Amino acid sequence: MPDTMIRRCLDETTDTSARGLFITLEGIDGVGKSTQADLLAEALMQTDKELVRLREPGGTAISEKIRALLLDASNTDMADECELLLYEGISCAVGAPSH
Repeated sequence: MPDTMIRRCLDETTDTSARGLFITLEGIDGVGKSTQADLLAEALMQTDKELVRLREPGGTAISEKIRALLLDASNTDMADECELLLYEGISCAVGAPSH
């Protein structure tokens, strides 16, 4: 997305200073979500807007470690309940205040 388009979109939104703007990128694996997120983040950093970038699963130091466990193909004997609890742990880590 060209910088001018991003700036126009931000300018056309109502005042976001109090509530912010939440942008999500959706798609199946391998379609370029990370590439697009990188480009969008670069463009937004050139504005005066504060940027908080997260990914699901992941986004914090501990949740990235949990993500690595979940994506490790050698963990073939992980119980479904364990996987579910690990995903829940990521959600808790993303929402928790940093120390």
